[in-house]
Amino acid sequence: MYIILELNLDSIKLYALRGIKISILLLVIVGLNILYNSIFYKKKMIRLPLNLSA
Repeated sequence: MYIILELNLDSIKLYALRGIKISILLLVIVGLNILYNSIFYKKKMIRLPLNLSA
């Protein structure tokens, strides 16, 4: 009974670590996406007046 509980705790820890890793990866991907989009948007904003003047 005690061994089963220990095994369950280990598996819960593994799942928790895996979940944390996945959530960190998702946060990094979302953060990079937002950064890329904001930089791309700024570039677009810079390009638009140039196109209008030309």
